[in-house]
Amino acid sequence: MSIPAAYTTVVLIWATTPLAIKWSSIGLGYTGAALGRMALGAFLASLLVLLLRKPFPWHARAQRGYAVASLGVFGAMSLVYWSSQYVPSGLISVLFGITPILSGVLAYWILDERSLSPLRFLALLSAVGGLAMVFGGEAFALDGVNAPALKGLLGLVGATICFSLSAVLVKRYDSGIDPLSHTAGTLLYSLPGYVLTWYFMDGHLPVAVDSRSVMATLYLALFGSVVGFVAYFYVLQRLSTLTVALIPLLTPVLALALGNMLEGETLSVMALGGAGLILVSLAVFQLDGLLRSTSLADQ
Repeated sequence: MSIPAAYTTVVLIWATTPLAIKWSSIGLGYTGAALGRMALGAFLASLLVLLLRKPFPWHARAQRGYAVASLGVFGAMSLVYWSSQYVPSGLISVLFGITPILSGVLAYWILDERSLSPLRFLALLSAVGGLAMVFGGEAFALDGVNAPALKGLLGLVGATICFSLSAVLVKRYDSGIDPLSHTAGTLLYSLPGYVLTWYFMDGHLPVAVDSRSVMATLYLALFGSVVGFVAYFYVLQRLSTLTVALIPLLTPVLALALGNMLEGETLSVMALGGAGLILVSLAVFQLDGLLRSTSLADQ
């Protein structure tokens, strides 16, 4: 697979994932939907590894790679499933839009990537302002606090932090494992966490399951968990952390449009303004990096 094709695949899958997560939870509950997706995804990925005769290392270095990747696959995704109960699906993608900036800050500390220029620092402050507007528009109003929305937004912030840290640590502890094997290993490593979460948070099998929930779970298992993660790890191994983190800049507009067209989801004017400010901040953040890279190449 070419890098552009893999990159485009990740963008399209991530844009459709928030709404699919919301649909998959109908009838299954958020813990059951997450467990079903990851269990089926782990099975499919492991089966492909066996059929394609890919190496599937389980030594200490490989397990460390699976563990740090699990911070994103289990830590971030379990928070996303929980938060999807309380917020519009498009906001999941919007909040994940701060991933490039968080990744840049974390890469500065962990990977010693000296890319946090004054302009990027201003973009960081601007993105925080946009985040505050989203909170103000969705969780706070003149008539009081929307507690469910506040919980969901805080959960998404936690998910974004987990995902950004995971991406940087995967880069930091690059194990050089084939992307498909890396995906299978990470899903298997994450599976016990999902089983325990389902057991303690729910523990009941669904009585009735909506057909749309089943289709969404199958889509997430095949494309979201296998194809998407394989493509993600593929580009993560071949591109810089910040280039990979640009993906959440492209997905929010698509995710918001899908949520509006298919579910009638709407955001307040303030929240939309905050989302726009976040995207502008990310554009400035990435443009600064591109200009400085071009300048260094010309020297």
